[in-house]
Amino acid sequence: MSSDAPCSFFALVPEGLVNSSRKTRFVAVVAAAAVLAGVAIAASLLGSERSSPSGSGVTGAREVRSLLQGILQSGYALGDPRAPATVVEFVDLQCPFCARLASEALPDLIRREVRSGRLRLELRVLAFIGPDSERAARFAAGAARQYKVWQFTELFFRNQGRENSGYVTDNFLRRIGAAIPGFDVDRALAFAQRPEAEDDLERARLAAGRLRVSSTPTLFLVPRGGQPRKLELSDLTASALREAIRAAAVR
Repeated sequence: MSSDAPCSFFALVPEGLVNSSRKTRFVAVVAAAAVLAGVAIAASLLGSERSSPSGSGVTGAREVRSLLQGILQSGYALGDPRAPATVVEFVDLQCPFCARLASEALPDLIRREVRSGRLRLELRVLAFIGPDSERAARFAAGAARQYKVWQFTELFFRNQGRENSGYVTDNFLRRIGAAIPGFDVDRALAFAQRPEAEDDLERARLAAGRLRVSSTPTLFLVPRGGQPRKLELSDLTASALREAIRAAAVR
């Protein structure tokens, strides 16, 4: 990317060294810190765990609801499974550059290409920045089981707190979840503690290793029946994303 350094990580465990046990944990080591421009979370989102959470005060709730309403979700995928191509995005939910992409570039792509059935989106949620990343990623796994992971991640990015500040509490997650119509927050929190949630993180780590992903956000165009082609983004804007997809499509 041009002027903005993405969130970087290294030392992903090679796939050949992976123990298939669900209890195996892999640690991605954080690289030299990029200058972070994360949006400070509202004080109401950092309230006591004993407070009664609601969806009020969640930034972007109406926008995200309108953006995603009526679009098919399956697991971590958004859009028609018969679409001629899929864009796979590797993210860390604490990454401020992922948040910029989510708010500035993806809405246009979703409205133009995903809603029309020409493109499908798929998330790979990594957790290398710190404990808040893992907590958020595990909750995302629970949201995926309810076909609501895109609502959750889009709202999370719009309400992202200061990196590794401990802001991803149950109360924070409940507030985000309460802004998603039809979402069972308790069920998602319970799923986050199950081995299957760790399985999702492990699959994302392995996929990142196979594709040599070294930063977030990293995106690939995968034509139906074809191989992944990395998107070379010049910026985190809608026009830059469209241009990167066009360039990858003709490679």
